[in-house]
Amino acid sequence: MKKLLAILGAVGLTATGASSVVACNKPENPKPPVLGGLTASDFSQVLLNVDSKEKLNTTVVKVLATKVESAHQKEVNDNLDLFGNAFLITYKGWDGTSSLKNGDTIHLTITKANDDQIREFYKDQHGDFISPEQLALARKMQGYLAGTKFDGDVLISDQNFRKNISNLTFPQPITVTGSSVATPGQVSKADVTSAVNMVVQNLIDKIVTGTKLDTDYHTAITLDDGTTFPATVDLSTANLNIKITVTSISTSTLITGNANNKSAQLAQITTNV
Repeated sequence: MKKLLAILGAVGLTATGASSVVACNKPENPKPPVLGGLTASDFSQVLLNVDSKEKLNTTVVKVLATKVESAHQKEVNDNLDLFGNAFLITYKGWDGTSSLKNGDTIHLTITKANDDQIREFYKDQHGDFISPEQLALARKMQGYLAGTKFDGDVLISDQNFRKNISNLTFPQPITVTGSSVATPGQVSKADVTSAVNMVVQNLIDKIVTGTKLDTDYHTAITLDDGTTFPATVDLSTANLNIKITVTSISTSTLITGNANNKSAQLAQITTNV
């Protein structure tokens, strides 16, 4: 299949045949880190229904951008096309025009582009030569991702790829610490919420890793009878029964379902922490 640089430009997306590389490293040498810590699951759902090379290109670049540390996110998002020019994306096992469906597999390779490739990708996209300043910025943003290459098969998955969290069960009891309340044995709602969120995250991590509070799910707590949780509660004499609801966010690519009104207990404490 011919190179597609002139069509795509933005990142230098190409469709190529397999290339053989003779490994000369000693077996005991550790493998270099995968580019940006990418895994096949990062692409499994977002590539669903992609039906053109341009869309594949755009989607992959957006995934790459999410792997940049938060301190550099704005810079990358403000220069997303230039950031994309810093990477060479190739694929196998797809014709570049049919819609990727659930169960399809595409072999995806992403590598850091060299200076000549960045210049070529930029010119194909803009019809002009890249300035030294822009080239330097592209290289700088490229450096925000560790590693040099992602190479692997991606299994395209529909919504069923998401893991259902409706059967969460909470350990008993949940220990609350870090109270700022002056009265011994009392804790604030903020303290309880923090403790509950930590337990929820640990439970979801056992089902699927990579979720984040307020990105993939929300939590809510009430008293055992369903009434609003007060600003402070007294844990000086006994455990306290509560209800916890964990709601998955519809845009999450990792989880689905809701764990509604799950019973839990807050552990009794005798001193203010």
